[in-house]
Amino acid sequence: MYEKYELPIRFTEEQRKKYAEWGIKKGKVLMPMAAVTIGIDLLTVLWVVGRVWLIRESDPIWFQIICQNDGIGEISSTIAIILTFLILKPIDLILDKIWHRPEGTEWLEVGLTENGVTVKRTYRAGDAGTGVDNAAGRSCCGEITVFETHPLIQMDEYLDTEKNAVRFQGVWLEIGENTRENIYTPQQQKHWLDQPEGKSGSINSVQKLQKIIKGYAAALEEKEKERAWLVEQ
Repeated sequence: MYEKYELPIRFTEEQRKKYAEWGIKKGKVLMPMAAVTIGIDLLTVLWVVGRVWLIRESDPIWFQIICQNDGIGEISSTIAIILTFLILKPIDLILDKIWHRPEGTEWLEVGLTENGVTVKRTYRAGDAGTGVDNAAGRSCCGEITVFETHPLIQMDEYLDTEKNAVRFQGVWLEIGENTRENIYTPQQQKHWLDQPEGKSGSINSVQKLQKIIKGYAAALEEKEKERAWLVEQ
């Protein structure tokens, strides 16, 4: 019986500052481009309205069909969305390459088995400051996965519910998503600024993980009792 959970690691202060500086720098370039895109979208709407108005003169029946089904709005919005994507997305990707987008959220993988709790963390091979060389853990595709195992009991040794942290390789790692609210200062926060992608189904609370581990241990205990009872029959 194996269960797996993923926990996001909150940025350190150094990582947060680096990501915030990059995000603000990128936002200053994208904002003017977004304004240009909005202008193009407005011109597109006017062009669509003009073309539909010409249809009114040449084909009144089609004109009525388009107007009844809100065809003008659908056509305009579709073209505007396509143009926005074609203009902003390539610029976004180019800026990520030129300015070397910082690494996003790192993840801890917590696996539950009958033998204990296995905590895994994956590094890119050769990353500086990780304390992991190319011979540590399991290496594959330029990545190194390092893991350690803890008992199902004595969770206080590797879980800290008050600080919402997990101990890995002797270091307490704060758990939590990296969002605009905790990357940028209140004065800097804008909804268009970049933030790392999250994962659906991830766990942000160490307290919740602790409850899951306790429930898992209790289920194993019940399973063992059932197995012993069957042996006695």
